[in-house]
Order: sequence, then C-alpha cells, then structure tokens
Amino acid sequence: MMKAAATMATAVFAIVLSALCAEAGAAASSEGFLMGRQQLRSKRSPLRQLLAQSAQVANPGLLAPLPNDTISAAYWQKIDSAIADATEATPAPVVDKPTPVPWQQVFSATDRGAEITAQDLTAEEIANGQIVTSATASPMQDMSASAEKVGAHSVVPYDMQLGARIMYSFAPKPTASPPPSQMMTSLQFVSQCPMIMFRDALYIRAPGCSSSMGQWVDPATQRTILRWSPHSSGGMDFGVDSVIQGNGSVNYASLKQQFSLNGFHFQLFNCLSVMRYSIEETVVKVSSLGQGVMSSIQEHDISTAREAFFYKYTIRHPNGTAVAETGLFRLNQNEVNINMIGDELTPGPLIATATRQGEWTSDSWRDCSGPKREWQVTFHLKDRDVELPTTVMDIRVASAAVVNLMAFRDETVSESTGTTTVGERSMGWQLLITILWCLLVLIIIVLILYYLRKKGWDVRLRRICFKFEAVVLPKRPLWKRVPPLHATY
Repeated sequence: MMKAAATMATAVFAIVLSALCAEAGAAASSEGFLMGRQQLRSKRSPLRQLLAQSAQVANPGLLAPLPNDTISAAYWQKIDSAIADATEATPAPVVDKPTPVPWQQVFSATDRGAEITAQDLTAEEIANGQIVTSATASPMQDMSASAEKVGAHSVVPYDMQLGARIMYSFAPKPTASPPPSQMMTSLQFVSQCPMIMFRDALYIRAPGCSSSMGQWVDPATQRTILRWSPHSSGGMDFGVDSVIQGNGSVNYASLKQQFSLNGFHFQLFNCLSVMRYSIEETVVKVSSLGQGVMSSIQEHDISTAREAFFYKYTIRHPNGTAVAETGLFRLNQNEVNINMIGDELTPGPLIATATRQGEWTSDSWRDCSGPKREWQVTFHLKDRDVELPTTVMDIRVASAAVVNLMAFRDETVSESTGTTTVGERSMGWQLLITILWCLLVLIIIVLILYYLRKKGWDVRLRRICFKFEAVVLPKRPLWKRVPPLHATY
C-alpha cells in the first residue's frame, strides 16, 4: 500500500511539473513579456484541469472546484440592494433614555417650539445645518436630524446655566449601568476558591491503612474528588489534590465545632474562611424502644427494649434560617435522607440519600481487610437546581459534609450516653484559657488601682475630672424659673 501511494504521488508531481514547464516555455517563446503573460493566462484552464485531475487521483473523496463555480457580480448587487431596502424600511429601535438629575434638567432645558419645523427650512438651510452622519444614511434621515437640531434651542440664561452646571458637578450621579446582580457578585467571590467535579453520586471513605486522610470518590471512575482529615477539636478539613503541593494540600473547606454549652454546633467555612453554612446536631433520647425499629408502632421484641438515641442534623444559612435537615435516624442506621425544609406536615424536596455500604458500625470502616466499607451519597438534585454548583454554597456539598460529619462522630459515640467526647477536650481548654485571661485582666486592673491610691493619684484624678466637667460639660442652672400657675385658662 505504501509503494502504491508513493507511485501515485510521483505521478501527480510529474503531471504538475510538465504542465508548469509547458506554460513557462510558451511564455518565454512569445514576442514580449506582455504577450507571454496573456498566453499564460489563456493556458490557466488546462492547468486547472490537470490540478483537478491530480486532486481526484490523490484523494477521490474530495470534490474539485469547476471553472464556473463563482458568484457573479449581479448577485452581490442584488444582495446589497435588498439590504439597503430593509434598512430603510426598518424603524429605529426605541431606547428609553435615563431620567436626568434635577440640575441636568435645568441647564439642558430647551424649547422645541412648533414655529421651527422641517417645512420652514429651505434646502440651503438644511444643507448648511446638516449633521455628520454615516455614509449609508438616507436623505430623509439627514433632513429629520437637521430639523431636530435646529428646532431645539436653549431657554436657560447664561448665569443660571453656569450655576446649574457647577451644582451638577457636586451632585451624586446615578449609575450609568445597572448594579451587578447577587448571582454575579457571588460568582466573582467564589471564583477565588477551587471547585470539585462530581456527578449524581459519590463515596465517602475513611482514612485507610496507607493514608491519614479520607476520600470522596466518584463511583463511576474511582477518581478522588477531595480528601478530608479530622482534627482533635472535633471538626474536619477538606482539601483537593495538587500536582505541586501534594494530595489534599489545597484548602477547599473546613468544618469547625463551636464552643457551646447547649447542644452541638458546627460551622462550614470556604477556602477564604467565610462561613457558608452552620450545622446543628440534635440528640433525642427514648427511654425504651426495641432493637432494629424506628418506632414503637413497628413490631418488635419487648424483651430487648432499652434506651435508644435518635439524631438529627439541621443545615442553616448564615442568617440563621434553616435550609435543609435530615430525618430522625437511629444510631447505626443504614440509610439517612436529607430534605429541604418543608412545611409542618410534609418535608421538602429530597436532596440526597446516604446509604451504608457493607456490614460495619462505629469505626470499623477504617479496617483495610475485607470488602469496601463506605457511605454512598446519591444526589436527587441537578446542577441547575442548586445555587453556585460544585462550590461550598452548593447544598449538595453541604449535605455530603453532613454525612461525613455524621460518620466521623459515630466512630466514638457511646451507646450508654448517645454522645461523643470528640472535641470536648479542646472546648475544655478553650474555656480554661478564657477564664485565665479574665483573671489576668482583673488582676492587672486591681494592681493599677492599688498603685494609684498609694501614690495619691486618686485625689489628683478626681480634681482633674471635676475641672474637665466644669469647663466642657454644660452648666446646671442656678435658679429655675417657676411658671405662673393660672387658676383658669
């Protein structure tokens, strides 16, 4: 096949070379340069035919242009004429002019009286007053524009116009263009943070034997979406991979536990340390309930009834408004739904469903042996249904973070109390440090007061304060006039 292609290319080159040599010989044998040029032009048709034949031989699938495959000048003239007719027949678009500010209305006041119209102008006056327009403008458009310019004359005196223009320079001006929308502002804000790409589902996996960070994995491609790592304060850090800095090195979001004496509260921050959502964990204790059931209505063995704990996570906007919530789920439950906030009777649209993959509880999902142990999060909302998709403001990302937080806290939950001690030591240290700082400030204030009293500065400061009051503050009236008391009015 390669030899045949080489033979074909050689034949094409020989045909073209022979044609060029024939034309060059014909041009050289003419009586002059001009006659040779004319003969060369006359022989272009055979050359084009040879080139077309060579192109068909080289690639028979392509179509070679024919000598009559051209657009005539009459066709272009017809098109230009149709465009010109459409331009004259199409009215100019009506644009709403912005309302001028008060001072602009003063110095731009004009009188468009009916005494000066286009009919009152002669052809010479119209020609002299014609404004500069485009080359394609029609004479009727020029006439109307000239008449409009001549008919508008100012009625404001010079001194009033000068004062109005000075005041206009100091007056606030309206925005020339409408202000950007909230969506555009939010897009410019979140553009400084990385984005994550995921489809309608993802896996949440615990830190394994070879890594200290957990993963969010794409089920279809097994691609790592991001990595998470817990810290001793009870929160988590989320990061994306970087070719330069390593896995999970680029900060995507962080989940921090708040110091609170009533309940468990967390805050979800983006890469700029700006809070995007707050998460509240609610623990409900039931005194007696059978194992493996969600309600006492369900059939269960009474002999196995004991204390049960139910959990609920609520996602709130930074202004405190509840956005989404999970249903009440029991400890070690295999499926959890996250819904938008609905009314009192029915929940809102379903955001995501978290399903436990494998047989495991508490921290058993960290084991490296056996089948995969993970949480599968399936999303029921599309990209067009959420605000700022694939960012921290995406409610799907916040829902996945809630599932990750739930799995992380379930590792150390006590079956007797239903709570976890993760983060309690950190909050205890924060409380102790706060108390120590308050005591230190109180001791410093007491020492300063003792030093001033010992040096006699308390009397001096009292005298200075009295002088300041006498000089600066208003005086009390020495005598207050009592209004006369009339018997009747």
